[in-house]
Amino acid sequence: MVREKMYQKIQAYKQMGYTIRGCAREIDIDRKTIRKYWDMSPEDYVAHLATNSSRAKGLGRYRDEIVAMLEQYINITAAIVFDRLRELHEDFALSYTIPLQK
Repeated sequence: MVREKMYQKIQAYKQMGYTIRGCAREIDIDRKTIRKYWDMSPEDYVAHLATNSSRAKGLGRYRDEIVAMLEQYINITAAIVFDRLRELHEDFALSYTIPLQK
């Protein structure tokens, strides 16, 4: 999600006559992101922020349990935490993904 300062930058480049591609090159943001905010009015942007700022995080409701596990077992891995949560909660429907190593 683009913060207000970046939204204003995008709108400023639009007012200066830049293309979406040129704006993306100048700001160093993906064209798809620029396109998303390009024609968005300030009112639409505020509504977009309000809608997306309150979305629920997948592991949010398990936060206390995860913190307790991390405090009790300092060297616990994410895979073990994931497996334990799956064992403890029948409704646990999240998937486990491994981030790419750089």
